[in-house]
Amino acid sequence: MSKYASRILAIDDEPRILRFLQSNLQLASYTVQTTTFGTEGLKLALETAPDLVLLDLGLPDLDGLEVLRRLRLQSDAPVIIITARDDEESMVAGLKLGADDYLTSRSADGLCRRGSKRSCGATTRSRRRRTRTSSFSPSRCMWM
Repeated sequence: MSKYASRILAIDDEPRILRFLQSNLQLASYTVQTTTFGTEGLKLALETAPDLVLLDLGLPDLDGLEVLRRLRLQSDAPVIIITARDDEESMVAGLKLGADDYLTSRSADGLCRRGSKRSCGATTRSRRRRTRTSSFSPSRCMWM
């Protein structure tokens, strides 16, 4: 694997968010695949072995927690949940199922608005401690 992760899979039901993620991550030289469906996301994860998965919980076909549960059966890629669900129960469930981080849309918007590379870097480094094979680099993310 190269020094930097190159494949990111974003699964979100909102096309606007997917466009935002894809355009900014591509500007930072990442290969980004997107889908609005959990079942398609699972298929893409199996076919492409992404280095990082960005996952929303509110998907039209499968609940994002179910996507995460199934994803963990086939992959140990770092997963960052980015969702509007800000209740403690969802956060605990996501982390127990194997998510590496859990950001509510409100906190993710704040990071994007402030351009907090430092916060993103700290989060990413903690992901890398868990999965040494992943080498996602926050310095390459313009949106973070």
